[in-house]
Amino acid sequence: MIIIYQSKPSFRTFSDSIPLKGIALFHVWRIFAGWIFISYTGRLSEAFINNAAYGDIISGILAAAVFVFGRTKLSYYIFNIIGSLDFIIAVGTGVFLTITGNNEMVPIIQLPLIMIPLFGVPLSGFTHFISLKHLFKMKDKKLSDIIE
Repeated sequence: MIIIYQSKPSFRTFSDSIPLKGIALFHVWRIFAGWIFISYTGRLSEAFINNAAYGDIISGILAAAVFVFGRTKLSYYIFNIIGSLDFIIAVGTGVFLTITGNNEMVPIIQLPLIMIPLFGVPLSGFTHFISLKHLFKMKDKKLSDIIE
């Protein structure tokens, strides 16, 4: 998605128009992704569940809190940094376990779980990228100018 963002001005314009508050609301889906991973306990790698599910739930709850109460740049930075760290840890764990042939990762490449890495993961990573880009560009702007 970042390649498309860099190469297609219309996609870049659209992406840059997404408000920070909307990005935070989108990330609430991660609560449900985490619960889904937990529901696969015993069928999905315990290491993956520990590294992905709980981080997603925390990131999703943090996203909801920022959506409702976020009034400072710091709250959006904290959400994006924690969410990005969870993203990196979860994706890294999933890729490592899958590449090394861990049989407990088979459910992640089958329906319905495959929908999370196919759609949710790229969209979440990309929206963190967009959100952090917004925040880094806001040197002298007020948060209220870009969250709505």
